Amino acid sequence: MELAVSMAKLEESELHVVHAWKQFGAPVGESQETWKRWEHTARLELNRRLHEFLAVQSPGSNPQVHFVSGTPSLAISGLVHEKCIDLLVMGTVCRTGIRGFFIGNTAEGVLRRVGCSLLTVKPEGFVSPI
Repeated sequence: MELAVSMAKLEESELHVVHAWKQFGAPVGESQETWKRWEHTARLELNRRLHEFLAVQSPGSNPQVHFVSGTPSLAISGLVHEKCIDLLVMGTVCRTGIRGFFIGNTAEGVLRRVGCSLLTVKPEGFVSPI
């Protein structure tokens, strides 16, 4: 986040912060109404946490925040196209399989779908499992 904020300031450009989430299937035996209430509550909590994070990690940067639903690689790449974003900075960790080995599964999925530059950043202290 620090890198994205500093780059936006340096270039005097807009900073868009995107959080994508996907809700997976309803629990067996739960009604649709119960499920929808749970999903709404979870979405509010995630949104609250995102704004708390931004208040600490990007004070004074005033980013445009996008909280989108859907498969992360599709939702993020869709927003990149919609907002004509030139540079996408993503935090990433290595997850699974060959595709996730170098930059992470979500970043790999986004990279295949966007025409902009993509800068991936590993968390401080990250150690590759390989």
